Amino acid sequence: MPQDILTLLILLLVIVTFASGKFRFGQVAICIPVIFMLTGILTSAEAWAGFSNTGVIIFVPLFTLGAILRKSSCLYHLKNFVRKLGRSRGGEIKIFAIFALIAILLTNFMNATAAVTMMIPLIAAASKEVNVDRRALNKFSSDIASTTRFVLPLGSTLGQYLTYNAILEAAGAEQRFGIFDVLIMKTPICLAWILVLIFVGRKFYKLNFKNSDPYELEVLSDESGNELPTTLSPAKDKLAYVLFFGGMLLMVAGTMTTSIPIIIWAFLPAIIGVYAGIITYKDAINAMDWDTILLVAGTMPLTTAITKTGADAYIAGACKALLFGNTSLIAVGAVMFLMPLIVTQFMSDTATANIFQALGVAIGIQVGIDPRILICAANIAGLASMATPMASGQAALSYNTGGYTMGEYCKTSLISLFALFVIYMLWMPIAAGFFA
Repeated sequence: MPQDILTLLILLLVIVTFASGKFRFGQVAICIPVIFMLTGILTSAEAWAGFSNTGVIIFVPLFTLGAILRKSSCLYHLKNFVRKLGRSRGGEIKIFAIFALIAILLTNFMNATAAVTMMIPLIAAASKEVNVDRRALNKFSSDIASTTRFVLPLGSTLGQYLTYNAILEAAGAEQRFGIFDVLIMKTPICLAWILVLIFVGRKFYKLNFKNSDPYELEVLSDESGNELPTTLSPAKDKLAYVLFFGGMLLMVAGTMTTSIPIIIWAFLPAIIGVYAGIITYKDAINAMDWDTILLVAGTMPLTTAITKTGADAYIAGACKALLFGNTSLIAVGAVMFLMPLIVTQFMSDTATANIFQALGVAIGIQVGIDPRILICAANIAGLASMATPMASGQAALSYNTGGYTMGEYCKTSLISLFALFVIYMLWMPIAAGFFA
């Protein structure tokens, strides 16, 4: 069988396997390099290159820093601030706005599942103080956390732009992302989308839910029943703040002003946090989202194989057929946004984004469109996993803690998905001018 056809069959098999939900995503991803080696499509160096890529390795210190933040009193103070804010005039809009901001910051500093996990008790505390439905705020925050990942030039995004460049390099594209290119492309879309949801779309989250709210707020307390902000000593609590926020600042400033690799700036505060006793070595290991790490590294060979075998020509042909021969930026951008936007509701969001990013590069090269535009389209749409609970960890988490029916969960997402697509289509031609 020709290698290009075989590569496409492997790609189809990967998509079907991810969509089935019968296997862990990391379990599937680790098989991809093995299959490409066994079929002779890629060499061992090509097949396993993702596991030595800086964009993959950097997840390790970033997850560690997330564990350091969870040990500190930061979330306790954040919860008290939100409570006070909710009691002020215009409390509902302020509450939705502040949780949108919290979701953006947490999901960009660590990951969406961790962000939603941390926000659930904050949401319960805030909604208890003001007249805001907890499940409406819970679903809204989960949607924001899912879609706004890898937007700010902080934390994981600093590693993500390296991953994007690795995909472009593997495909043989000439273009590369600069450190602020992702910010230019994605932030206006997400900001406009969030404003639409806060002032208009939040009404669609308020349903007459059939089931009772299953979540009860858990509070860390001492033997006398008094709430505790943290179990760390005052000195270690302050150090946790310095390491987390200082580490984020170091990654941004260090990358911009020195030639020291970003991964060094990421590991320094993470290592100090472990040796200072803020978290244990076991805490750091448990903080790793190994499925995410394996998924990103394991799916990278798809890009290399698609380009190496010439399978990108078939993909571009299929895209052209779907577009009825129209290969304009608007038409191709719309298809490369809608396809992952639909697929991600039924399979892993991270897997969808990774697969369609690779396809976007291949199509962009074939039809003469800057592949960076299509990478961003696939990333934004692929991560917008908000209509079903099987699409991502954070979606499953918000669904399980909300007691929604499947219909309720899907219905609350329709206006969000439609608004996101419209805003993307309006902004894409403008953003293309920045990349030109």
